[in-house]
Amino acid sequence: MKKTAILTLFYGNYNYGGLLQGYALKKTIDALPESEADILRYKDGINPIYSGLRQQMKQYGAKMIVAKIIEKGLEKGTFLIQRKIRRRLTLCDAFMEECMNHDRMEYTDENIADTLEAYDCYVSGSDQVWNPNCIRNGFLQTFVPERKLKISYGASIGRGRLTAKERDTIAHSINTFDYISVREDDAKNILQEKVNKEIKVVLDPVFLPDISVWDFDTQVNGAEPGKYVLFYSFSDSRRYRKKAEKYCQENNLKLLYIPYAKQKLNFFDNTGAGEKLLDVGPKEFVWLIKNARCIFTDSFHGAAFSILFHKNFFVFERDNKNNSTSMNSRIYNLLDKFHIRDRIICPEYFPNPEKCSIVYEEINQIIDEYRTGSLEFLRKAMENKE
Repeated sequence: MKKTAILTLFYGNYNYGGLLQGYALKKTIDALPESEADILRYKDGINPIYSGLRQQMKQYGAKMIVAKIIEKGLEKGTFLIQRKIRRRLTLCDAFMEECMNHDRMEYTDENIADTLEAYDCYVSGSDQVWNPNCIRNGFLQTFVPERKLKISYGASIGRGRLTAKERDTIAHSINTFDYISVREDDAKNILQEKVNKEIKVVLDPVFLPDISVWDFDTQVNGAEPGKYVLFYSFSDSRRYRKKAEKYCQENNLKLLYIPYAKQKLNFFDNTGAGEKLLDVGPKEFVWLIKNARCIFTDSFHGAAFSILFHKNFFVFERDNKNNSTSMNSRIYNLLDKFHIRDRIICPEYFPNPEKCSIVYEEINQIIDEYRTGSLEFLRKAMENKE
């Protein structure tokens, strides 16, 4: 039995997409012959690119720096929000416990080498483990010796460009990996020049397991299947929610949204159209997408699960696409993979969902092709074959 340790943004991460992609990758590796995976309780490692907040802020222009300072100030009110979403945090904690290694040891860069006797293989990813703001030495496997198998699966840099320092730091470490895969074409194009091994582009893990793994025994009170529109966003969606409210009124639908996506205070979540859903964990999140009439989101995994469940959905941009730290490229890559970039909307272009449905026949074929290639990459990597 090959024991695999997964290093990803999971432990202490109250982000639905981060938790669900980790769950999916574990399920996928567990399904391989003679293979078993644990998600390590890894947190608070050292960022090898930006050692402190001052250095990190240099990525942003003056306007963005002011916005970040305001955001940090608002985070002081997070404890007020966490009282409101206590049930949500409990649901997320319970989901983490189902998926992580059961030795209950918490790992940092100081003690993570203690795992070397227990595992044959280490997998970094998926999600934004190589985003310069999220990256940690553990995700680069700097502690793993050559005698152990080092793999990345669907690692994301989270943006469409990197500085030379960001790229070179990542490339230096991943050149020691045995097998490398990323989630976006942009990441491959940026890193391949500095990496001496082939970089494979693969699907996000949520697309890999049999779709039955998402049949959680749960539901959300007040959300009748097919009778609501779901909003899920990390940015200010009030303009879009206002427009969606009109669509809901015309079609006798509820407008539901999940506030405080970062589990932190956002003023825009306290105003605008829609009914708040506070008690939503990862399983409830999946249920809400699966049963919605339509989804509006700026979330990568909000879009990914919409595609997986053949939903009608629309995407709006999270931030200024011209900013060097913009996170929109992840969604562009996802939509381009399935030839559906027309799902992107803006306040000036807000289509009637009833007239803009998606034909999923071609998309299903693309998913099947990518899934086959992604599973083949993972199987060969785990078996250490060329």
